[in-house]
Amino acid sequence: CNPSAGVNVYFDRESLDRQERRVPIREIAGFKIFYKYDPSHRYGSGHDVGGGVGLDHSTSCFIDFSTIPNRVVATFKNNLIKPDVFGDEIYSQADRFGACIVAVENNKFDATIQRLRDRGYDNLYVREEKPTRVGVPTRVRQWGWNTNAMTKSKALAELKQAVADGHLELSDPDLIEELKSYTRDDLMDREADPRLTTRHFDLLVSCFIAFQMRDYVEVKSEKLEKLEPEPYIPASRYEIPIEERVSKIKDVPGLLPGNIYEEI
Repeated sequence: CNPSAGVNVYFDRESLDRQERRVPIREIAGFKIFYKYDPSHRYGSGHDVGGGVGLDHSTSCFIDFSTIPNRVVATFKNNLIKPDVFGDEIYSQADRFGACIVAVENNKFDATIQRLRDRGYDNLYVREEKPTRVGVPTRVRQWGWNTNAMTKSKALAELKQAVADGHLELSDPDLIEELKSYTRDDLMDREADPRLTTRHFDLLVSCFIAFQMRDYVEVKSEKLEKLEPEPYIPASRYEIPIEERVSKIKDVPGLLPGNIYEEI
């Protein structure tokens, strides 16, 4: 069975067949880099967070919005990395692309966003929700990207149009294959439990989140400032307790439910 060859496909097959499948110029513990970082360019990234138990993957997708067409410059995919450790991974990945804006999906796991906040990453995507009742002055700041029926349909439609028009170079063969296999039935899927899902499109999710960052990106030539140099922490070392891997990171109290939200 080849779902990419049926009439139910979501992304244009001919456009995907024309995509160049690139070989990474460098790969670091699953982080595939397809193009060198240019400090004069505008970058943005999207991240889908998995549970780290061998089911759905934690993924990253970095896009360069200064090139024509825009292009995917780096990707990451791992289904064993824990959500909090994934925050360390994203920190290292984003630092390689000028501390660009980072949009982490916040649907299931808030430990990833909290790790980035604890480490002082100051270029996280955040959305302010205006009050819905008259006379209520409080606004709610929501850290990260929320994938729901409305945002998913809109983001996928815009990614679909960009691919069909040749405005986005996907670069990664694994990402291209996910788009080729994605169907309209997958668009309507509402299964929240990854244990009941047999088809995962985690790279695709991180890609459409990253593509939504095109209106928020800015040139940021300086990398993250650190008090002391810290080594790159590859995902392949996820099994070692974090206090042994990164001695500079201090443990913080556990998260309370819903603390990716804060009133301002």
